[in-house]
Amino acid sequence: MQQEAYSIPWFIGVVLAFIPITLTWVELRREQHAQREQTQKEIMDTYDRMIEYRLHRPEVLGSARRWEHTCFDWIYDHGGPDGDA
Repeated sequence: MQQEAYSIPWFIGVVLAFIPITLTWVELRREQHAQREQTQKEIMDTYDRMIEYRLHRPEVLGSARRWEHTCFDWIYDHGGPDGDA
């Protein structure tokens, strides 16, 4: 009889320990998901900016086939990716 009295609190302790562990795991998964969404949004925004830059500056595509290290100077001296000189 005495062993049964100890097994009930032990089981309750395991269950009560499982609850915060589960809640912590769920919260970590939500944070990871939010971080992935933010990263994906940043990638899409960067891609959109790159496409818009290429559309407004067709000479960049022409220089892409004959790319050299000096092309960096040419692009950055002409306003950069945002077009601000």
